[in-house]
Amino acid sequence: MRTKKRTPDFGAISKRSIKRDFQRVQTYPTEQKSPQIEELPKINAERRIIHISETSGYAKFARFIVGKLVRLKEKANLGGNSWYCEFVHDDDRKALNMAAGWSDNKRQYLFDGIKFKN
Repeated sequence: MRTKKRTPDFGAISKRSIKRDFQRVQTYPTEQKSPQIEELPKINAERRIIHISETSGYAKFARFIVGKLVRLKEKANLGGNSWYCEFVHDDDRKALNMAAGWSDNKRQYLFDGIKFKN
């Protein structure tokens, strides 16, 4: 005796898939606490820059900035991680100014989208 082969119901499969896409998923187990956001660095703190965003105005000078020690002067209100900084070592500042063609008197820089090493 022959039986009719079952054909998959692709409409129902796609509906289930879409429902699963919109279900909320718990990202942290209930036993563990969610990670705490570390507090912002203090003014006049010295930090080493480990990354600068590709959308930053200083992105093309990243090799003169990344890895350098800077002193944080004030927090900028540009969104993201933006700071007015000055270099701790004068040679780093002079190298950036020379590469960019700026005056040697420029001392403060507005770095946007930077990450610091703790």
